[in-house]
Amino acid sequence: MTAPTATDNCGGTVTATSNATLPITAQGTTVVTWTYNDGNGNTSTQTQNVVIDDVTAPVPTVATLANITAQCSVTSLTAPTATDNCGGVVTVTNNATLPITTQGTTVVTWTYTDVNGNSSTQTQNVVIDDITAPVPTLATLPNVTAECSVTALIPPTATDNCAGVVTVTNNAILPITLQGTTVVTWTYNDGNGNTTTQTQNVVLQDVSAPLVSGPLATITNECSVASLTAPIANDACVGPITGTTTTVFPITSQGTTVVIWTYNDGLGNISTQTQLVVIDDVTPPVPSVATLADVTAECSIATLTPPTATDNCSGGVTVTNNATLPISVLGTTVVTWTYTDASGNTTTQNQNVILTDLTGPVADVATLPNVVGECSATVTAPTATDACDGLTVTGTTSDPLSYSAQGTYTITWTYTDISGNTTTQNQTVIIDDVSGPVANSATLAPITALCSVTPSAPLATDNCDGLITAYSNENFPITSSTLVTWIYEDGNGNITTQTQNVIITGVDVSTSLSSDGVEITANNPSGDSYQWIDCATGDPVADGTNQTYTATSNGSYAVIINENGCIDTSACVTVSSVGIDHLSLEFNIYPNPTVGGRFTVDVDAEMAQVELIDVLGRVVTVLEFTSDGMVDVSNVEMGNYFVKITTTDGRQLLAPIVVAN
Repeated sequence: MTAPTATDNCGGTVTATSNATLPITAQGTTVVTWTYNDGNGNTSTQTQNVVIDDVTAPVPTVATLANITAQCSVTSLTAPTATDNCGGVVTVTNNATLPITTQGTTVVTWTYTDVNGNSSTQTQNVVIDDITAPVPTLATLPNVTAECSVTALIPPTATDNCAGVVTVTNNAILPITLQGTTVVTWTYNDGNGNTTTQTQNVVLQDVSAPLVSGPLATITNECSVASLTAPIANDACVGPITGTTTTVFPITSQGTTVVIWTYNDGLGNISTQTQLVVIDDVTPPVPSVATLADVTAECSIATLTPPTATDNCSGGVTVTNNATLPISVLGTTVVTWTYTDASGNTTTQNQNVILTDLTGPVADVATLPNVVGECSATVTAPTATDACDGLTVTGTTSDPLSYSAQGTYTITWTYTDISGNTTTQNQTVIIDDVSGPVANSATLAPITALCSVTPSAPLATDNCDGLITAYSNENFPITSSTLVTWIYEDGNGNITTQTQNVIITGVDVSTSLSSDGVEITANNPSGDSYQWIDCATGDPVADGTNQTYTATSNGSYAVIINENGCIDTSACVTVSSVGIDHLSLEFNIYPNPTVGGRFTVDVDAEMAQVELIDVLGRVVTVLEFTSDGMVDVSNVEMGNYFVKITTTDGRQLLAPIVVAN
């Protein structure tokens, strides 16, 4: 115990003593009195409780108790030990009921109790595990033998290391009837999962052959024996056994056939027995018809159809005759037929062969081919062959042999043999012109004229009609450029065509307005004469007979040009700026013709309005334009127009444009 301390008013050492008797071991509370002495005779006291309270259970000596194992039982247990923190005796008990015989693991609980009533527990496994199988009483079981079957088996015995009944079973399916050795497995089970097996041979061996009865009866027939009733023998193990034979039925061979019957019990035991079958045919064949029909032919006969006969027995009837073939003598020849069966029995029968000639020649070609020509055709006489003498016969006809007119004709050919027999055959002649005329020139050269032209018709050659002149459905003379189609027709419905390009150049009449919008120029300096007209009235304008005309008033004007007798009129040009002081402008329209229905106006002034005017001077539409001068006319019909541009300072420009969307 550690002494407590105290302080004194005078200083110095204060001695602390107690009345305790050490060690203190008594359970419960012990009151210790401490006395403080200052060395000058002055003392004071103070008490202190010392509490002894054992609450700690004993601790097993080993952390885990080892398993206790046995095969059959455990009759006693060795108590384990434990130590206590306070010393003293530790009482050890368990909950086991001895002896322990249950197979498997039994958990035993050990309890350690100290003198102060503190206890702890610990478990220990008691493992009963029977691993020893029963031991057969006999090291080797004797064979069980029989001839046909075994219906019951006597169980053998075995002993076991532990008490209890040993169950004996086997895998046999009774009765055992399978010949040979059947291995039966006996199983000894001690009830604890331990088994031992032992085999025993069951040997079945049938050594007795089937027992046959007395001799079998002989079977007789003229033609065949289709089958025999199989005899029966008796076997000790199998019972009645029906005989079998390798003889092939039906039996048709003339004479005596020995049939061997075999009785096999399937266990290697065989008995045999013989039976005689006698076949003796003495009946000849019978003709199928009582009287054979006459055979008639023309010229000759090289083969004869054998008649038939039936025989009481199978095996076929051989039919022969005494004829020398071919038979070619006109009249009646008597042929004798002989029927012989397989046993040598014969019958005869006569037949008349009568030859005549009644058939005409046979055409060498079954169907004569059509004779086809486009313009004409000539026919060659066909041939036939006579049925009797084999001679070639040339056909004759009263119909023409040559044809040139279009159409289809039938020729009738007649073939006559030396006996006066005739046959006829038709042949078709077709004259059909299917080839059209062929142009003499592969390509016709273009024709160019100023105002009009009447082309000369080209020529073609026809395979049947020779030279053919073409015609056309065009109206002549031709006054405008066109593609002329020439037609060649041969009169037989065959037509070919050929085209020729006709170009009418005409007068190139176009006009342009000067930069000031007043002076108009006809862009055709080769004209013989010029006459400007007012488009509104159609009247000629005064002094308007030159290539260039200066308008004196606003309006629409056109020019009529005569060039070498060809007269043409230009489109109208609109003048709307007479009296305006025009300044010179750079002006361009591109592309011309348009591309994709669009063109660009390039002018060195700010545009106020762009109009599209037709060749009659009429405003078709006021066009929208972008800041870069792009104009879209894709919604306008294709053709020739004029573009009129008005600038913001009042100037006007006019230029032709071809709209090609």
